Amino acid sequence: MKIGNSVLADLNVSTNNYKITPAVLAENNTTIASYIGAMLHGIAGCDLASDVCDFSSITTVDINTSTNLPIITELKTILEQNSSASISVTVNDSTMQISEVNATLYATENPSMTGTTAYSFNGAASAGDYASFTYNSENNTISYQISGNVYGNVSGTREIENLYGNVFFKDKNDDDIFYFFSGSLGVAVIPVSDTNTSFVVGLQQPDKNITAEDLNLIVNKKYNYIEFDTDESIYFSIIEINSTNTADLNGTWADYVDQSYGTWEVNGSHLDVFDARGGKIANVIIRAGTSRAGIVVDNVDGGFGVGVEAKALTDADLKGTYYYNDSGSDYECYGTVTVEGTTFKYKDEWCSDNDPESGSGTLVLNPTIDPDQNASTDNNITLNGLAQVKDENGNLTDEFVFLDPDSGYYISVNIDDGELSIGSNKPLK
Repeated sequence: MKIGNSVLADLNVSTNNYKITPAVLAENNTTIASYIGAMLHGIAGCDLASDVCDFSSITTVDINTSTNLPIITELKTILEQNSSASISVTVNDSTMQISEVNATLYATENPSMTGTTAYSFNGAASAGDYASFTYNSENNTISYQISGNVYGNVSGTREIENLYGNVFFKDKNDDDIFYFFSGSLGVAVIPVSDTNTSFVVGLQQPDKNITAEDLNLIVNKKYNYIEFDTDESIYFSIIEINSTNTADLNGTWADYVDQSYGTWEVNGSHLDVFDARGGKIANVIIRAGTSRAGIVVDNVDGGFGVGVEAKALTDADLKGTYYYNDSGSDYECYGTVTVEGTTFKYKDEWCSDNDPESGSGTLVLNPTIDPDQNASTDNNITLNGLAQVKDENGNLTDEFVFLDPDSGYYISVNIDDGELSIGSNKPLK
């Protein structure tokens, strides 16, 4: 295999129908496959979430000009000595760096391309405890850990089975327990006792400490998220993580902080956020995306939030077909929604009440909401990165969509009745 005049890899292909992926080139070493995927996208100058890249303008690629070995062989040699190396790649006459962060982003955007079978999510339980869970696609199990003031320490493993689209799963031994897994967001209903379960949401990310390079991708940014409180109220909230270890807070934060100011510090794989008096108020998990970051907020006093970096959506961001789960107080539905620009069409494929629906609507991008909806005292807030739904007749509804177009997931919530929809166009396998 060649890119331009440079040999990428030597392969022995024995069939006419042979799919060459980074996992194949890396001989199923997921770390090396992640670097290969990130390198190939970097060489072509395309986004890490892109399905197709153009190499037609590439003439030469070099990692180590002192050898004539294939590029993949040189890459493997470097990573076998240092699995988190930053690798210098010369493309034509320009040099670029492929770092561990680039490799991690590629792996979470394109897990099936790296041969990954275990997907780890870090986040929050609905009661306010810190939570993590891992989905293993080889044996269809989920293992989980919850720790905090509400449930204490809870851990276990459950067998699961595909329910719909390789996105939604159900517990093999309990028909009332469901799971959702996508390229970067996961949701699980986890047993915390013999009689109780907890709703848990997490972002897919490696189980490692945050590095200085990681921080550079998540600081000096504002994040919008939807907050689900323990009293079942729903609010929009905003947090801005500054490089000076300070945090600007808005929304329900201000109700008990008394001022919209706080601080943060790194604690392993997440951030601890403190109010102005130094009291810890949240664990914050941020996953740096290819153009937007996702956020999960675990409130110490209960409740949690999930959202995206406050970066304005455009028509070009909205496209594709999503598998979704739509949940209300007395029904559950699964279906597909196709989005093109600001127009969408949806169709329920199955509903628990045997009353599937279909319809269409439009989206208002980056809407401005009033104080009654954002829990602040007196300010309107523009929610970049969100969309507000208009029904088929063009009327604004109370439904808002948090959308990560790069990672392929969305969360839609009706702030009036609490109905929730979750979807993804990136199944894990």
